[in-house]
Amino acid sequence: EQRQHIEERLDRLEDGQNRLEQEQKDHRAETRAGFEEARRDRARLEQETRAGFEEARRERGSLAQEVRSGFEEAREERAQHQRSIERLQHDIGVLRGVHAQNVGVSRAIIIADDLGLTWQRNLSAAELAEISRSDGASRIPSNERRSFMEADLVMEALDSEGEPCYVAVEISYTANGRDTRRAMRNARILAELTGVAARPVIVGNRLDDRVRSEVESGSVAWHPLPDDSLEAR
Repeated sequence: EQRQHIEERLDRLEDGQNRLEQEQKDHRAETRAGFEEARRDRARLEQETRAGFEEARRERGSLAQEVRSGFEEAREERAQHQRSIERLQHDIGVLRGVHAQNVGVSRAIIIADDLGLTWQRNLSAAELAEISRSDGASRIPSNERRSFMEADLVMEALDSEGEPCYVAVEISYTANGRDTRRAMRNARILAELTGVAARPVIVGNRLDDRVRSEVESGSVAWHPLPDDSLEAR
């Protein structure tokens, strides 16, 4: 009976050992399955993260391209606007110059009077061309001769002694160095080719400060066009 009791206890111990081993196997299997599931979850999370970063990178690249395109479009629009403004300013400058020339020519008598001269008449382009072909004209470079024939205004006048003289006038909205050089050159050509004294004059609504010294020295006379003389009538 005691032996039977011992055998029964051994059988129970063996069964317990077997159950324990089975539970350990089951636990290890569950643990491995858990780790495998965790590994898959981590891999899936990493894949989703990489996909998210890649999508964000593409979206950022697309946004950056849109921003660059927007800046480029704005830059081109600004450049076109600037070109339009420059063309408009150029056109306005041309119109101002033409208007100033017309007003200046119409004030020929006043210009002569301001110089202490008595106006006689304005010379035509044909008369200037004839002077430019007179004896001694071969000494004048062809470009200067052509420019002389395109003078803004050349007039005949009488000085205070009743002696004839010429007045070489260049007219711009803003009288500048170019006008000064042309007026002085045209006066020199007139004197050389006709033997008659000639006076250079620049006319404009404004005077470029860079030629003020020539005016103050008396090398060229300055006749201002008042603002009201340029107004539409």
